[in-house]
Amino acid sequence: MDNLDVQAGNAVPAVVEAPWKVGWRAAKANLVPGLGLQALMLVLLVSYYGCAGFRDSLAELAALRERWGILFSVVIAVFSGAFFSEAIKIIFFQKGHLLPCNRENLLYLTPFWVVNGAMVHTMYGWQVAWFGNGMDALTLMKKVAFDQGVFNPCIAAPFACWIFEYQRRKKIAASVAEIFSCGYYARRVFPLLIATWGVWIPVVTVIYSLPLPLQMPVCGVATCFWSLMLTFIGHDRGGDSQQKDGI
Repeated sequence: MDNLDVQAGNAVPAVVEAPWKVGWRAAKANLVPGLGLQALMLVLLVSYYGCAGFRDSLAELAALRERWGILFSVVIAVFSGAFFSEAIKIIFFQKGHLLPCNRENLLYLTPFWVVNGAMVHTMYGWQVAWFGNGMDALTLMKKVAFDQGVFNPCIAAPFACWIFEYQRRKKIAASVAEIFSCGYYARRVFPLLIATWGVWIPVVTVIYSLPLPLQMPVCGVATCFWSLMLTFIGHDRGGDSQQKDGI
């Protein structure tokens, strides 16, 4: 049922913002940190291939990933996606005050990032098996296209939207029914994709330009921005309009 406002005894359909506008607004709001993240990734890439000392300093990190495998990726994902991002909120948005919601977020988001880290680790491995270890332009294009054109729209983004939706609503049954609908995808997932593509297409290009053992650590650096983006999308229309919508 359409969202209705009652004015002077008449039911009038409320104006619903177009999904692409929500995503575009989120993308503009995150333009500066997005550009900063991309610049950081570019500096890291240039430093890795242009400075032997920097490359050698990352060798131990790569060795840890090779030694611990998926466990290493899960720890990186949990730290960067849950703990670090929550610390950013406390420092910059809560003026250093620890609130009960911070503890609740950590308890809720840690399992999410465990699953997310495992999925990304597995996807990176599959990409090597499918497309090889090459750093040529064609191989990079294939990996970026699969990452942002298949994995993100079909798995990562819907999963993230559902998790954050459930955290906000605390109603799993309705969310399960809605997440498989075209309407849910258009309202919630599509804006997230628009907001993240502009940032993550360049970022994953840098990630895939590095050896496999370094891809997850570098992804962890970018995950902090990713989690903040999800928070913006998940709460941007999470007040009045979507509460009335039943979303």
